[in-house]
Amino acid sequence: MDVVAKRCEPCLAGMRCNWTPQSREESRRPPDIEPGFWAEPADVEHFVGYTLYRCSSASTCKGHSKCADGRMGRACGECKPGFWGSRDGSCTRCPVEPTQSRMFLSSMFLLSIFCFVATAKVLGGQGATRGIISKEVVSAVRTLKQAAQYFQLMAVSSGFAISWPSLLRGYVAVVSHAGFMVSSFGVGCLAHQQSLELVTIFECSLPVAMLFSAVLSSPCSRLMACILRCDVAFGVRQALVLFFMAFDLLAAAFIRSAFTLMVCRETPSGFWTVTRWPQLTCDEHRWRTLLPVACAAVVVYAILYLGFLAVAVASIARNRRASGGVERGHLGFAASNYRDTAYYWGLVLTTKNIFLIVSPGLFRSQVPLQLWMCSIALLAYALLVIKIMPWVGMYANFLDIALTLLLMCQLTCISGFGFVSGEGFDAMGEDLKATYHSREKWLLITCAAGLAFIAVQCSYRVSIAVPCIRRSLPGAFLPLSDDRRDRFNINLVENLALPPALSRIIDNMDEVEWHNFHRAVAGASSTEGVLARSLPSGHWLDMLEGADFQRISRRQVQEVASPPPAVVGRTADSGVASRRRLPSLQSPPSTVIGRSADDGAAEVAYLAGLVEL
Repeated sequence: MDVVAKRCEPCLAGMRCNWTPQSREESRRPPDIEPGFWAEPADVEHFVGYTLYRCSSASTCKGHSKCADGRMGRACGECKPGFWGSRDGSCTRCPVEPTQSRMFLSSMFLLSIFCFVATAKVLGGQGATRGIISKEVVSAVRTLKQAAQYFQLMAVSSGFAISWPSLLRGYVAVVSHAGFMVSSFGVGCLAHQQSLELVTIFECSLPVAMLFSAVLSSPCSRLMACILRCDVAFGVRQALVLFFMAFDLLAAAFIRSAFTLMVCRETPSGFWTVTRWPQLTCDEHRWRTLLPVACAAVVVYAILYLGFLAVAVASIARNRRASGGVERGHLGFAASNYRDTAYYWGLVLTTKNIFLIVSPGLFRSQVPLQLWMCSIALLAYALLVIKIMPWVGMYANFLDIALTLLLMCQLTCISGFGFVSGEGFDAMGEDLKATYHSREKWLLITCAAGLAFIAVQCSYRVSIAVPCIRRSLPGAFLPLSDDRRDRFNINLVENLALPPALSRIIDNMDEVEWHNFHRAVAGASSTEGVLARSLPSGHWLDMLEGADFQRISRRQVQEVASPPPAVVGRTADSGVASRRRLPSLQSPPSTVIGRSADDGAAEVAYLAGLVEL
């Protein structure tokens, strides 16, 4: 009740107004505040209504405008002096003084320099796919990178105006921490009191500090090479390549950290506050002071990053045209994870990530529309990956598709299960709350299934990257090996009378192209019918890939006067060679067992058609 105007006012979301006929007199007094909301203490004598703020969650504002341990201020958004914490939950007392925290931060900066030096040594200064790293290790690192980027994008969901059910608030907090919000790692201990200005400036300047660390790693490596008498020196160009690799891994988190100041959410009282900092309204002087810093960070980390990728794509295209599709040029490291036919994919991936990050700031009063737009964008991206298969390995393409569809399902469930409405979950009636609480477990199952899937996939790729574990696993659990591909290619070239040009095309295929070629040959009934006339009983593909075919070929060779010629540098009885390019045949064989010259020409024409498909 408005005491000054002497009239009753409607209760807002966050007010406890469950009056009964016996407690009608209580309606004349200021109502209590629900958990998850905050308001200034009411003056009973001159009460005209609350100015309600929506807190991060009920674990931050405990109800009756009481804050969690270590918190204070408007919407319980500030930590007390000597405490640090994230945007949600209680704050923790700093273990050391600010001076010691700054010394620790300086030591971490020096440690990052040595980390860049060690990474350059491991990679051999040649990028992520060369040096002393094996193919399995590169694949494991690529899988971990995709998982890290998934968590960074999943953290975007915390920026939407969603009143999360109680079962999922812990999950959202964990995802936000995984999204690289540095306020969760004791930044507030660098000063006497943690403030949003300190956290914002630190997060926006973190990539700049990473750049300085990478550049300084080059002279430090030369100094270490002189002192330790070892070959660890590398130039500034290699240092910038390492910085690009690190920034590319955390680009989504950096851009999201800079953009969070522009994502606002409406309070029950009708004004807007920053979603991440609920104590900060979106029109006050404090917000306008920090806005230029955030805008500059978004321009540098998003626009310039896209610009660099565009320049890299144009440079790669020019170098490929000049070299006949062989070389990518000095900016080829920007597309090292993508195939030659999809070296532009970094632009597509970054554009998709930026759209997901800025979507909470678009149509901010229509949260379901925001979620559906993100879901449609993710579905379109997954379909493009299925069509183009841009990643170097087949497994990376499958994992990208699975993680994209998983994220799409989670965002669709958030909107489709009714966890988002115009007023928010906390403002709904008890009958609707009961319905939504019954659906909490399904959304929780979806999120838990995503975490379990990522854990299994990462464990699998890391396991096969360890040689002793890989040797103990059955062959069915291992990916396509180079030995198997070598054996298939050599037997195909030696026994099907392929011309030299076609043999070189097959040998130069990347993993995706070779997988499609292998599947086409394996599933073609005409190919099986042709080969069945010249091979003994049994599945022809098993013979072509297995050791039995080598034995059968030797027996057939002994029955004829002119055996088929061997591949240059390799005899008919040789075992499986290590992965290398097959040299072309010196001359095509005149006859093949059980076939005429016309049959051989027909088979060559058929296989050439498969390559075109």
